[in-house]
Amino acid sequence: MPAVQVRDFPQPLYEELKSYASQRHRSIAQQVIIAVERMLDQPQADPRLDAEGCLSGAPLGRVPLTDSSLITTESADARKASRRRRKEAFANFDALQWRAPELAADDIVAMVREGREERSDRIIAQALDPFADCDGEGVAE
Repeated sequence: MPAVQVRDFPQPLYEELKSYASQRHRSIAQQVIIAVERMLDQPQADPRLDAEGCLSGAPLGRVPLTDSSLITTESADARKASRRRRKEAFANFDALQWRAPELAADDIVAMVREGREERSDRIIAQALDPFADCDGEGVAE
Protein backbone atom coordinates (compact mmCIF):
# COMPACT_ATOMS: atom_id res chain seq x y z
CA MET A 1 0.00 0.00 0.00
CA PRO A 2 1.42 3.42 -0.86
CA ALA A 3 2.61 5.74 1.89
CA VAL A 4 2.52 9.52 1.93
CA GLN A 5 4.99 11.71 3.81
CA VAL A 6 4.44 15.42 4.25
CA ARG A 7 7.51 17.49 5.05
CA ASP A 8 7.39 20.77 6.96
CA PHE A 9 3.81 20.17 8.09
CA PRO A 10 2.87 23.06 10.41
CA GLN A 11 2.86 21.94 14.06
CA PRO A 12 -0.37 23.82 15.00
CA LEU A 13 -2.19 22.25 12.05
CA TYR A 14 -0.86 18.81 13.02
CA GLU A 15 -2.09 19.24 16.61
CA GLU A 16 -5.50 20.32 15.34
CA LEU A 17 -5.66 17.30 13.01
CA LYS A 18 -4.60 15.00 15.83
CA SER A 19 -7.29 16.39 18.12
CA TYR A 20 -9.95 16.22 15.39
CA ALA A 21 -9.09 12.57 14.63
CA SER A 22 -9.04 11.67 18.32
CA GLN A 23 -12.50 13.14 18.87
CA ARG A 24 -13.79 10.85 16.12
CA HIS A 25 -11.89 7.79 17.41
CA ARG A 26 -9.68 7.64 14.33
CA SER A 27 -5.97 7.56 13.75
CA ILE A 28 -4.35 10.52 12.04
CA ALA A 29 -3.83 8.39 8.91
CA GLN A 30 -7.51 7.39 8.83
CA GLN A 31 -8.57 11.02 9.23
CA VAL A 32 -6.26 12.17 6.42
CA ILE A 33 -7.66 9.48 4.10
CA ILE A 34 -11.22 10.56 4.87
CA ALA A 35 -10.35 14.24 4.34
CA VAL A 36 -8.70 13.53 0.98
CA GLU A 37 -11.63 11.33 -0.14
CA ARG A 38 -14.07 14.11 0.71
CA MET A 39 -11.93 16.67 -1.07
CA LEU A 40 -11.76 14.52 -4.22
CA ASP A 41 -15.50 13.78 -4.16
CA GLN A 42 -16.33 17.51 -4.06
CA PRO A 43 -14.06 19.21 -6.60
CA GLN A 44 -13.81 22.97 -6.20
CA ALA A 45 -13.46 25.44 -9.02
CA ASP A 46 -9.79 26.40 -9.23
CA PRO A 47 -9.24 29.98 -10.42
CA ARG A 48 -5.93 28.94 -12.03
CA LEU A 49 -7.71 26.61 -14.49
CA ASP A 50 -8.85 27.72 -17.89
CA ALA A 51 -12.13 26.69 -19.57
CA GLU A 52 -10.64 23.33 -20.64
CA GLY A 53 -9.44 22.42 -17.16
CA CYS A 54 -5.78 23.17 -17.85
CA LEU A 55 -3.41 24.98 -15.53
CA SER A 56 -2.33 28.14 -17.27
CA GLY A 57 1.13 29.59 -16.72
CA ALA A 58 2.78 26.21 -16.12
CA PRO A 59 6.51 26.07 -16.99
CA LEU A 60 5.97 23.50 -19.76
CA GLY A 61 2.84 25.09 -21.17
CA ARG A 62 -0.71 24.14 -20.42
CA VAL A 63 -1.02 21.13 -18.08
CA PRO A 64 -4.35 19.26 -18.01
CA LEU A 65 -5.46 18.70 -14.42
CA THR A 66 -8.83 17.15 -15.18
CA ASP A 67 -7.76 14.55 -17.72
CA SER A 68 -10.47 11.89 -17.98
CA SER A 69 -7.80 9.18 -18.10
CA LEU A 70 -6.66 10.22 -14.61
CA ILE A 71 -10.06 10.76 -13.01
CA THR A 72 -12.54 8.09 -14.04
CA THR A 73 -15.98 7.05 -12.90
CA GLU A 74 -14.51 3.68 -11.96
CA SER A 75 -12.06 5.21 -9.50
CA ALA A 76 -14.83 7.26 -7.92
CA ASP A 77 -17.01 4.14 -7.71
CA ALA A 78 -14.12 2.19 -6.21
CA ARG A 79 -13.58 4.92 -3.62
CA LYS A 80 -17.28 4.91 -2.73
CA ALA A 81 -17.33 1.12 -2.41
CA SER A 82 -14.21 1.22 -0.25
CA ARG A 83 -15.72 3.92 1.95
CA ARG A 84 -18.96 1.91 2.29
CA ARG A 85 -17.05 -1.26 3.29
CA ARG A 86 -15.00 0.71 5.82
CA LYS A 87 -18.14 2.25 7.36
CA GLU A 88 -19.75 -1.20 7.61
CA ALA A 89 -16.65 -2.64 9.24
CA PHE A 90 -16.46 0.16 11.81
CA ALA A 91 -20.20 -0.09 12.48
CA ASN A 92 -19.78 -3.77 13.36
CA PHE A 93 -16.52 -3.31 15.24
CA ASP A 94 -18.09 -2.84 18.68
CA ALA A 95 -20.12 -6.04 18.28
CA LEU A 96 -16.99 -8.17 17.84
CA GLN A 97 -16.01 -10.33 20.80
CA TRP A 98 -12.43 -11.06 21.83
CA ARG A 99 -11.87 -14.79 21.25
CA ALA A 100 -8.30 -15.17 22.45
CA PRO A 101 -7.64 -16.51 25.93
CA GLU A 102 -7.28 -13.92 28.64
CA LEU A 103 -3.62 -13.30 29.38
CA ALA A 104 -2.25 -11.93 32.61
CA ALA A 105 0.35 -9.19 32.51
CA ASP A 106 3.01 -11.69 33.65
CA ASP A 107 2.19 -13.94 30.65
CA ILE A 108 2.58 -11.03 28.24
CA VAL A 109 5.87 -9.96 29.83
CA ALA A 110 7.17 -13.54 29.57
CA MET A 111 6.23 -13.73 25.87
CA VAL A 112 7.95 -10.43 25.10
CA ARG A 113 11.04 -11.47 27.04
CA GLU A 114 11.17 -14.82 25.21
CA GLY A 115 10.91 -13.09 21.84
CA ARG A 116 13.69 -10.67 22.74
CA GLU A 117 15.94 -13.51 23.92
CA GLU A 118 15.38 -15.44 20.67
CA ARG A 119 16.17 -12.32 18.64
CA SER A 120 19.31 -11.62 20.68
CA ASP A 121 20.46 -15.24 20.24
CA ARG A 122 20.03 -14.96 16.44
CA ILE A 123 21.95 -11.67 16.34
CA ILE A 124 24.80 -13.04 18.45
CA ALA A 125 24.98 -16.25 16.40
CA GLN A 126 25.13 -14.25 13.16
CA ALA A 127 27.79 -11.92 14.59
CA LEU A 128 29.95 -14.89 15.62
CA ASP A 129 29.54 -16.70 12.30
CA PRO A 130 28.20 -14.30 9.62
CA PHE A 131 28.40 -16.90 6.82
CA ALA A 132 26.56 -19.69 8.64
CA ASP A 133 23.35 -19.09 6.70
CA CYS A 134 25.10 -19.01 3.31
CA ASP A 135 25.97 -22.71 2.97
CA GLY A 136 25.16 -24.16 6.38
CA GLU A 137 28.84 -24.81 7.03
CA GLY A 138 30.10 -21.50 8.36
CA VAL A 139 33.54 -20.13 7.62
CA ALA A 140 36.15 -22.74 6.73
CA GLU A 141 39.13 -22.72 9.03
